[in-house]
Amino acid sequence: PLLPPPPPPPPPPPPPTLGKHFGFLTADESNVFAGAAAVVIIGLLMASPKARRGLFTHEDSKQIHKLLGFGCLLSYAYRFAKVGERDMGFSASSGTLASIALHMTLSGSSMIFNIPRRRTLTHYRIWPEYRLHSIVFAFRSLLTMLLFWVEALMGIEEPVYPLNTLLVLLCFGASDYASYSVGDAHSKSIRDLDVPPPVQFAFSWIQFHGTYNCILAVRRYSTFFIYVWIVQFNAFVMTVQRKNIFASGPLLCVYGFMLLFGYCVVTYEMVRAGGWTLWAAANAIANAAAILRMSGSWLGGKKYLMWGLIGVITHFTRGSFFGDDSPHTNTWRGLCALSYCFIGSLAYKKISSKYYAKAEKGGWSGHEAAGEAAKEAAKPAQDELPPLTPRQSEVETKIKAA
Repeated sequence: PLLPPPPPPPPPPPPPTLGKHFGFLTADESNVFAGAAAVVIIGLLMASPKARRGLFTHEDSKQIHKLLGFGCLLSYAYRFAKVGERDMGFSASSGTLASIALHMTLSGSSMIFNIPRRRTLTHYRIWPEYRLHSIVFAFRSLLTMLLFWVEALMGIEEPVYPLNTLLVLLCFGASDYASYSVGDAHSKSIRDLDVPPPVQFAFSWIQFHGTYNCILAVRRYSTFFIYVWIVQFNAFVMTVQRKNIFASGPLLCVYGFMLLFGYCVVTYEMVRAGGWTLWAAANAIANAAAILRMSGSWLGGKKYLMWGLIGVITHFTRGSFFGDDSPHTNTWRGLCALSYCFIGSLAYKKISSKYYAKAEKGGWSGHEAAGEAAKEAAKPAQDELPPLTPRQSEVETKIKAA
């Protein structure tokens, strides 16, 4: 006689809860945690009279930008509570599309504010050129997420990777036009930053990884939402400093932490999607781009050509990136290790040769080679000074009259 069928397997255990196992949060606990975190942050901001005076201005009389900002803050808290396997809760849903639209609108609404035309080199403050760049690069990640959403909605199984390279090149064009539009008020975001040379090099190096990840475009929303958070929150941090709510030093540390946290999130997603082989390949190619560009090579000087070629190379070699059992695993790991050796050598060469200590606009005033010229260039121009309060204007008028 035939044996009876085996019993069905037991159902999987429920996910661990915060109270019982101190593990990952359940969906309900994530929502509670996200809401509580956002309320605490908003409450801390509103509890400070100085913060209220600085952040609530007549330029945003209808509080549109502030409401969008609070909405995005809730969005970040909610998504970060779902980091991991759930891909921050993104999917081919209307909620994902609404999140993308919300963050796009926040970036665009920042244009309503009047800010000093020239950059204040001695402070970590926002200026018009950076505001335009923050909009462009936030849109770069958001449009990448929108591409994922459209592919999933339409059931496209084979991702359209060439569109990612095209998007990167178009955003480079937009950022270059933004720099051109400000004329002589142009300032290099990292090269003109008043921080020690090792920090400048690290900040510059990690930008290449962000750009290459937009070309590689692992189909995970969280990989790009973390970039949106870095760009938008850093713009907010620079605005907070312009309002003199916090000093520049701690805010620069916040920016450094955001970059490091973003790199860790992207690393997690890469290893999850393709193992350490994918991580090694991505780091090797991103480091190669950094070496070409930062060493002053001929190809590095042709930005669009260099990134276009990298996009083509990635397209035809992408199949060798995935899986730790790939026959190309050792090759990519070796190239990754070699690229980091070259990056370390390039960093030592640029820092020891005082490359970052420019005596002209944007020189690091803390370096002895920068001299008095850099310190003089770092002084704010008259149009960079903060506007007078009504009381200060009244006092100045009385003094002039006397």
